Amino acid sequence: MHYCRKYWLIAVCMLTLCPFIKAQDTLTFAKVEAQSYSLYTQKNWDELIRLGKMALSRGIDYYYLRYRMGVAYYMQKKIPKCFHTF
Repeated sequence: MHYCRKYWLIAVCMLTLCPFIKAQDTLTFAKVEAQSYSLYTQKNWDELIRLGKMALSRGIDYYYLRYRMGVAYYMQKKIPKCFHTF
C-alpha cells in the first residue's frame, strides 16, 4: 500500500506541473522577422540584441536583422569593437 501512495503522489505532482512546462521555442526565420521588427518599433534594444544574437547563433542571418541589431547597438552606445576602425 505504501508504494501505491508514492506513485499516486508522483502522478498528481506531474499532472499539476505539466501545464506549466514549456518546450524550447523553435526559432524560425518568420518568428525572428516578426519579433525583431516588433522590438525595433518598440525601441526595446536589449531584447532585440538578445534575439539577434540567438538567431545568428542558430544560423538565421539576413540584412534587416543585422540592420536592426546595428541600430540597437548604436542607440545604446554599445558599438562592438569589431565595428571600430582606426
